Amino acid sequence: MNRYEKLFKSVSSYIKKSDKVLDIGCAIGGFLKYLKDNGFTYLYGVDVSDEYTKVARLREGIIIKDGFAENVPFSETFDFIFSDQVLEHLYNPNMLFVEANRLLKDGGHLCISVPNAQYYAENHFFDYYWFLLREHIQHYDAFHLTQLAARHGFIPENITYEKVPMINDKILLSIMTITFRRGKAETDIRCDRWLEEKTIQYVKQCNGYLEHRKESADKITTPVIAFGASRELLYLYSNTSLKQRLTAIVDDIPAKQKYTLDNIIKVYPSSVIPMLPKESSMIMTAFAHQKILSEKATNLKYAGKIIDFWG
Repeated sequence: MNRYEKLFKSVSSYIKKSDKVLDIGCAIGGFLKYLKDNGFTYLYGVDVSDEYTKVARLREGIIIKDGFAENVPFSETFDFIFSDQVLEHLYNPNMLFVEANRLLKDGGHLCISVPNAQYYAENHFFDYYWFLLREHIQHYDAFHLTQLAARHGFIPENITYEKVPMINDKILLSIMTITFRRGKAETDIRCDRWLEEKTIQYVKQCNGYLEHRKESADKITTPVIAFGASRELLYLYSNTSLKQRLTAIVDDIPAKQKYTLDNIIKVYPSSVIPMLPKESSMIMTAFAHQKILSEKATNLKYAGKIIDFWG
C-alpha cells in the first residue's frame, strides 16, 4: 500500500477520478484496486501472465484482459495510462510508446516507473545483481528514458525518485517514476555518457568483489553444501572453484527440489541437514536470507562448518 500511495502521489496533479485509466502490466490488479478504493470508476488492466489476470478478474468493477504491453488488446481511448516496472522487461520498448500513442487521448498522460540504472553501484548488495536479474533486459536513467519517450512525442512533466524493498527491507531497488504528456516533444540529440560511465564504475566494482569470492572459495577444502538454490549460487558455481566442491543444495521451495544442477547435484529440503556429513562446509547462497538460513541450519544440528562466505 505504501508503494501504491507513492505512485499515486507522483501523478496526483495530473489525474482525475473521472479519468479512464489503463494499467499496462497490472499483475494481480493491486494498484487498480487501490484506485478503485480511492474513488476511481473507469479502470482497465492488461497483463501477460494468465495466472495474474485470473486473480485480477476477481476484483469487482475492473476490466482485465490477457495481452502484451507491445500489443494491448484494447481499442478504447484512455485519459491516463500506467506502466509500472514493465519497460525494463521488453525486447522492443518502443512498442509500449506506440501503443500508448494509439490508446491515449490528445493531452493524455503516461506514467512509467522503472529501475534507475544510475544508482546500481550505490545500491550494491551482491556482485552484478542488477545484471543477474536476466529478466531485466533494458536499463535506464532519466535522460535516456525521456529521450526514448520524446521519439514518440511524449513530454516529461514530473519525475520522482525513491527506493523500494526487493526481497527484504535491506535490499532496495532505486526506481524513477516519470509522468509524460502526449504532445509533440523533440528528441534532444545530445549524447549523454553519464550512464555509460556509471555502468563502467559498477562493473569495475563488481569485478573486485568477484576476485574476493574466488579467493574465499579457494580456501574451502571440504565438500560444500549450498543453502539456497538462487541466482547467487549459479553465479558462484560458474565463476569460482565451488564448482569442484559443491556436493548438494538445500532449499525448502518444493518447485526447486525438482531440478538438478548440471544433471548431477540435487536440491534437497532442509530436513536432510541433520544427516549431512561433519566433514563438510555450508555456505548461505541465498544472500538476502543468509542470517535466517544460518540460524535454521544451526537449529537443525548441522554437524559441519557454517562459513560466513560474504564477510
